[in-house]
Amino acid sequence: MLSTEAKEIPPGSEGLLIIPLYIFRKGTIHGLGWNHTRAHMIRALMESAALSAQLYIPILEGMARVKSPEIRADGGGMNSELWSQIVADVTNKNTLIPETKDGAAMGAAILGFYGCKKYNTIENAVEKMVRFVATKEPDKKNSRIYKKLSRTFMSTVVDTLNKKRVTGNL
Repeated sequence: MLSTEAKEIPPGSEGLLIIPLYIFRKGTIHGLGWNHTRAHMIRALMESAALSAQLYIPILEGMARVKSPEIRADGGGMNSELWSQIVADVTNKNTLIPETKDGAAMGAAILGFYGCKKYNTIENAVEKMVRFVATKEPDKKNSRIYKKLSRTFMSTVVDTLNKKRVTGNL
């Protein structure tokens, strides 16, 4: 139901941006105007989750010393066509959606079957047990919008973290 509402709002939520500050259990609403509706808030939250995830991609790629052309995303949000498309558009990477979206349970099952000697290697268990049922390709027009939005998102997060570091309060 929420995705249906949010689908009517254009990418970028007409300037509405929600900045989550998970480490402080707080957040900021940026650009809220009289024109924004509940649907704008829903889409802005979806976009915020994707923008937050995007922060970690360069870190993970740096640690692995590999630049990945795709993302494999799981979780309840990937049940939403809109949300999974937003992830692809924000990251500007193909996003593969698994059949089983509960990654923690799937990981436990993989380790369990490997431990019971059903599979010789963890890689073999993953190959046999994990199936991808959809791929979302980024929409280049939307990706350009999200690239601009990402600059505001990042600068607001950095400014807020710097403020916390300097003043000691948030």
